[in-house]
Amino acid sequence: MKVLHIIWNAKFGGIEKLVYDLAVAQDKSEEVEAHIFIAKEEGEFLDKFRATNLQIFFSNIKKGFDLNLNEYWKIRSLFKKYEVIHFHIFNPLLSLCAIGLKSKIVFTEHGNFGFGRKKKRTDGVMTFTKKYFFKYFTSWITYNSHFTKENAESLYNIHGKKNMSVVYNGIQLTDSDSKPSSKEINELTHQLKNKAVIGTSSRFVSFKRIDRLITAFSKIEDIEQTVLLLVGDGVLLPELKEQVEDLKISNAVIFTGYVSNVRDYQELMDVCVFPSQSEPFGLVAIETLSLNKPTLVFADGGGLKEIITGISDDDVVNDELELTSRLEEYITNVGMKTDTNTHRVDYAKGFSIEIASKNFNDIYRQIREYNE
Repeated sequence: MKVLHIIWNAKFGGIEKLVYDLAVAQDKSEEVEAHIFIAKEEGEFLDKFRATNLQIFFSNIKKGFDLNLNEYWKIRSLFKKYEVIHFHIFNPLLSLCAIGLKSKIVFTEHGNFGFGRKKKRTDGVMTFTKKYFFKYFTSWITYNSHFTKENAESLYNIHGKKNMSVVYNGIQLTDSDSKPSSKEINELTHQLKNKAVIGTSSRFVSFKRIDRLITAFSKIEDIEQTVLLLVGDGVLLPELKEQVEDLKISNAVIFTGYVSNVRDYQELMDVCVFPSQSEPFGLVAIETLSLNKPTLVFADGGGLKEIITGISDDDVVNDELELTSRLEEYITNVGMKTDTNTHRVDYAKGFSIEIASKNFNDIYRQIREYNE
């Protein structure tokens, strides 16, 4: 089966990473020939996408509601060549390009519901058109978590629609891009020597709630022997730096900025925290569990909570005070922090990209069988 995955750009994010790993895994199977369509040729992952053996297509769309009809005609002509068009984003005009073709439409709802941001004027239009698209033009809808499924069914009023399922995101558990440690990592390793390292890797945006982690960290009793490693970048970076200064913990906090080799930084962490509120899924939690790292989340963490409750209810906290207490348990109990038991690694294997690939391939096959 020829399958075309649709994303908007190649910027740093969970959807883009998932689609990259998924398409690579599917292309290795004997069932699927996976290609990728990127609407806007921009983003930190462009070189990574281009380095694959996959066919990558780009358009000349300038913005979400670009009315370049000639460009959309070219896109529709491209879509015609595929048995399955697999959308990972919703854009009304791109979706229109797929309607009426023989191609079957699979839509993966990644849970971008706009939690924590101001509503835009276009939100109502987008919700209405997406609801209509879901109800009448999709062959199958998948969700990356039960949390996402519940919210989507309520928002788009699609309760009871046939051919819907939860397919958890997967990650590449073996690091095929493994390289010698960089100078920055070597220097940071030396700097963190004999310190307990608490960390996170994230985009610094509102729903990620990095502020909760900073607040909890500031209350640790033996903070002089502890470091908070914040890996990532985003619009809230200046605000988070100001919070750190106000709490007078600047000497104990390291902001790395955007890094491409996130896994190298995760390796340096003793305990990982993802303090998001209403996170649709949370690939990073699988990544750190696969490194055998204790991974803590909040009870209102959405898909993150789904992941962690599957392995440790004790690592799901209700507020900053509980997070501080749990962090201190890990810091003071060397046995907990340096646990050589591989139960986290074994658990993470259940979220491999190969399993996700197989689940999607099964869906494509069922769609084909329905139409034969």
